[in-house]
This record gives sequence, C-alpha cells and structure tokens, in this order.
Amino acid sequence: MHLSIEDGINPTITERFLQMQPSVIDASVWYTRGHLKAIVTIEEGSGVEASRLQEKCEVLLGSNQTPNEITLSFASRQAA
Repeated sequence: MHLSIEDGINPTITERFLQMQPSVIDASVWYTRGHLKAIVTIEEGSGVEASRLQEKCEVLLGSNQTPNEITLSFASRQAA
C-alpha cells in the first residue's frame, strides 16, 4: 500500500475527531494515493451514516481533512 502525507493533511486529526462523535466506537484514518480514507466502527442500530460524518468533517475540519471515503462497520459497545 502506498502511504504518504500531503501538506496540510493529517490523518490523526480526522481520526481523533471521528472517534469523538456520538455512537462511534473506533475510527482509523489514513492517506493513500491522494485520498484520505477511513474505517469507522459505530454502534449497531445508531443510524449514523457515512455521508453525515463526512459533512461534519467538512464543516468543522475543512475539505483537506475530510475523508473521500468512509467505510462503516457495526458492533455492539461492550460494557466496561
């Protein structure tokens, strides 16, 4: 896999932002071949949509920190 960082793009910023969103259990963000991509694990049945997460990133982080692609996975939040 080809990994690189463009000026002004920091996957860690987007990853931390996504991890702080309601119903998000975990997120992983990386930059490859000119695109920011993310896999986000959300609580089953939460109704969270990838497009809504992208909108939040766009508004609050800007277009350079918004993933071009978000893949959702679903899981139950485990009790601590």
